[in-house]
Amino acid sequence: MIFQTENFLKDNGDKVPADKKSEVESALKDLKDAHAKRDLSGIDRATEKLNNILQAVSQNMYQGGQQQQGNPNPNPNMNNQQSDNNQQNGNDTATDTDFEEVK
Repeated sequence: MIFQTENFLKDNGDKVPADKKSEVESALKDLKDAHAKRDLSGIDRATEKLNNILQAVSQNMYQGGQQQQGNPNPNPNMNNQQSDNNQQNGNDTATDTDFEEVK
């Protein structure tokens, strides 16, 4: 968890808001301290806290990325629905052909 979080901050540190980054760093420090003391209950608490913070940060980054891209399709299932409708209407592009297996 410590390694993953450090890599996350290294790779995405510039994309994380400063207040959230300080929360992640604080929770990471707590986890490192608990690990150094070999405090299992402290490690569990710190890991859970860090997971919750990282989950919120990741979700905000994901949502921010979609907004920056101007997500042309706000409903990602729409393409699948359109594809299903085309198949139901007989507008599929598959062609039946005969083939011969050569041995």
